[in-house]
Amino acid sequence: MMRYIEQPKVCGSKVEYGVPFFDDLDATEKAIVLHRIIYSLFDPASEPLKDSVYNAAALAALENRMKKTINLEIDMRHWHKKKYKIDGYDVRRHMITAYHSQYPRDDVPSLDSSEASVFEKMIDRLFSEIRPRPYFSHCRCSQDKA
Repeated sequence: MMRYIEQPKVCGSKVEYGVPFFDDLDATEKAIVLHRIIYSLFDPASEPLKDSVYNAAALAALENRMKKTINLEIDMRHWHKKKYKIDGYDVRRHMITAYHSQYPRDDVPSLDSSEASVFEKMIDRLFSEIRPRPYFSHCRCSQDKA
C-alpha cells in the first residue's frame, strides 16, 4: 500500500481506498499513519495503537485494500496461471497463514478456493483484533441507567 501512496506524484492520478477521511490525506500523512500502525503492530516494545480518526481510517483503508487484492487475485487466477505457469495465490496464502496462527482451531479454506466472501470474513475477523478498543467500550453507563 505504501507503493501506491506515491502514485499521484508519479502518475498524476489519485488512489482511492474507499475511506473518505484517509483518501483526503496527502501522501506524507498517509505514509506517517501507516508507518505508525505497522510499527505498533510489529514492535512488542511500542505502545498500543490509540483510538484516533487517523488510525481508524488507515485500518479501514488497509482492510479495503486487502479485500480488493483478494478479489483481484481470485478473479485473475486463471490468467496468472496461463501467463506465468504458476498459481497466483500469494495473498491468499499469507491470509490463511495469518488467520490460522491467530485461530488454530478454526477451519480455513484451501488455496484453490474461489469464494471471496470467505476470505473477506477472515479479513474482517483479523482486523477486528487489530483495531484499538475505544475508551468507552468498558464503560458501564448503560448498565447504570437500568
